[in-house]
Amino acid sequence: DYGDMIRNEYNEVFDNGVSTGRAEIALDQGTFGAHDLAIGLTYSRQVTDQLQIGGNLRYVEEKLDDATAANWALDIGTVFHTGLKSFRIAMVGRNFGPDVNFAEYDERIQLEPASVKMPMSFNLGCAYDILENVDGNPHLWTVAAEFIHPNDGPEKVNIGTEYSFQDFLSLRGGYRFNYDEEGLTLGGGIKVKTSSLAVSFNYSYWAFGVLGDVNMFSIGLGL
Repeated sequence: DYGDMIRNEYNEVFDNGVSTGRAEIALDQGTFGAHDLAIGLTYSRQVTDQLQIGGNLRYVEEKLDDATAANWALDIGTVFHTGLKSFRIAMVGRNFGPDVNFAEYDERIQLEPASVKMPMSFNLGCAYDILENVDGNPHLWTVAAEFIHPNDGPEKVNIGTEYSFQDFLSLRGGYRFNYDEEGLTLGGGIKVKTSSLAVSFNYSYWAFGVLGDVNMFSIGLGL
């Protein structure tokens, strides 16, 4: 719920039915509201020792003033452990669903709203542990890559790597290709475990072009 916002009206000026190219703006014409809603059900299972699948079906709704759009969406994903050491592949299809129109709209617009396509995307990822923390080895070094194919924008590629020592100290780095501004990412964290609780502290740096550098901090609790 975005709360109440002040309404400002934009009215084009006409002269004998012909647009003058000018507009009048009326400020503080009451208030309007907006909200987003998503309710869903997720199911997943391990089919074999190597294959896992899952899906999510949800109802989504977006409302702005007196215009409302509602639809259903389906996500389907799978993870496959190839058996080639630690190499695994993941595939995800997101937001499969029909096109949608706004059910209501302000009569002042005088135009029917255009059909809105669901922001569908297909993601293909893979990961491999160069160093595996097995047989007493305290080191774990993972590299990963992801290819993203959306239906409403250019294709993107993400690559990243993470090194951790004894599941206590982690160092991370990555790069995001074909984004408008995003690029280099760096980070690290520590995890402290007790008999009943795991607490993690993480920091990440995000190079965001004209928007400047972004620094993110997070705290996680695991039971």
